[in-house]
Amino acid sequence: MPRLEWPLHIVRRVVIGVIVLAVLAVAVPLTVNWLGDRRARCGDGVVKMGDDRECVGVTDGSYIFADHLGPVEKKIKAENDQVEKDGDKYVSVAYMTSFTLTEDDSNSEESVRHELEGAYLAQYRHNRGDLSSSPKIKLLIANMGSRAARWEHTVDELIDRKTSDDKLVAVTGLGPSDTQNIDALRRLSDNGLALVASTMTATNIEGIKGLVRVSPTNVDEAYAASAYLKKEQVRRAVVVQDDAQDNYYAKTLGDAFTKVFQDIKGHQLVSDRMSYDSSVPAWRNELRWMPGQLCDLKPEAVFFAGRGKHLTRFLDAIANRPCQNREFMVITGDDTTNLTADDLAHAAESKVRVLYTGLAHPDMWRKDPDSVSPPSARPPTTSTRTARPSWRTTRCSPPPKASRWRRWAT
Repeated sequence: MPRLEWPLHIVRRVVIGVIVLAVLAVAVPLTVNWLGDRRARCGDGVVKMGDDRECVGVTDGSYIFADHLGPVEKKIKAENDQVEKDGDKYVSVAYMTSFTLTEDDSNSEESVRHELEGAYLAQYRHNRGDLSSSPKIKLLIANMGSRAARWEHTVDELIDRKTSDDKLVAVTGLGPSDTQNIDALRRLSDNGLALVASTMTATNIEGIKGLVRVSPTNVDEAYAASAYLKKEQVRRAVVVQDDAQDNYYAKTLGDAFTKVFQDIKGHQLVSDRMSYDSSVPAWRNELRWMPGQLCDLKPEAVFFAGRGKHLTRFLDAIANRPCQNREFMVITGDDTTNLTADDLAHAAESKVRVLYTGLAHPDMWRKDPDSVSPPSARPPTTSTRTARPSWRTTRCSPPPKASRWRRWAT
């Protein structure tokens, strides 16, 4: 057979072409992946996830999750930078909850901002305030996304921080008492992190190693409610409860009140509990039909076992009740503190007497000063801190008489 011989310049072109194709075969996918990562990245430790491209993950304050958190996150960032600059030994503590909120969340922007302000106050006091101690603390901010939907990603990020330069040792905050947050607690616990829940009150959160709660439980709130009703000589009540499967707060609160109220001699529930399911779109309609039944039952008190944002709809329904000449007393739990001042003002228009058990009360600063440390009770100064004092994030046990009553509608 005749032998095919190519000129040298053609061979060189072929070889160069092959090399270029090989390089492109590797470089193009890498470039596409790099561009995709850049588009998905919100900041160091924070990425966009889901159809709504929500920014979730862990930051030292260098990424701002929401505008209303900007001032306190900047202070946390400055304190973290100071800890590293000083060169002292330090460990990290993460404050984890849902910071990018939608109308589906039970917490309000105001409530999560106050929580983070309290965490910053605790960090400042430990590092260079009246409780100065060692090792110093870096405060990390961990966002699980709306309704904690991205908790798995954020929890994995936190677990990685155990062995990084951050030296993460504990996670606090932890969000409302629902399925996603409790699943997050269990995974963090299984990976050896200490846990401090600031506002979880559901009674059935048990068996999680390393978990400490600083709030009274729903049983405590039910006893406080029943004691108040006994003092007011109220003997007939009805329970309205959210039956959503993942709402541990509502279930345990309703169950506790049902048991505790009837333990008091002469007190009775005049009907089986009236329920709605906030996990289905029709929950507003379910609440709308309840006032007519309540007019027929004539209870002296209605115990509402549901989230604060559902309570406002319930009060709207009662405002349009058939028996306008009949007064109502509605009693509920601590989630009502998530309502804003505008929410409370609107609720007052229903002309229903509303009371709720709060995890803390302004009177505790004045009438029970021993329940909090004096430095926490002092008004903050602009030169050192701007956070409102919060025993939830600075104490390891609830103060005496934590479940006091607030009345905000008459």
